[in-house]
Amino acid sequence: MILQEDKFFSGSIIENIVSFEDQYDPEFAIKCAKLAKIHNEIMKMPMNYETRLGELGNNLSGGQRQRLFIARALYKRLYILFMDEATSYLDEKNEKAINISISRLNITRVIVAHRQSTIDSADYYVELDKLNKNSKYTINL
Repeated sequence: MILQEDKFFSGSIIENIVSFEDQYDPEFAIKCAKLAKIHNEIMKMPMNYETRLGELGNNLSGGQRQRLFIARALYKRLYILFMDEATSYLDEKNEKAINISISRLNITRVIVAHRQSTIDSADYYVELDKLNKNSKYTINL
């Protein structure tokens, strides 16, 4: 699950992507960072993937933090990826690029979003439209 706000742990970027696994696949971690559109920015940092993060990720922008959360989730090789406003801090260009990358993966995505570009990336969507006491909703298939 990727939330709008998540947590980092004190350690390097690579350690946070792989959730501090002792035995990890560095090539796959980098592939996940590329899918999350954060790799190029990591490579511009002084220590690349060894750049240290604090628990709050204060040395990163909101968009960079969200893209690292996405890379971390992708590294877990989930069958179902839940994203709750997981790209809300991103500009539309990065958000669209990430949506395209993830839509090409063989995983089910469940996304809570307000941006039309994210909604447009879905194969199917449920639109909750002015719920009333009968909890009516529209399903667009």
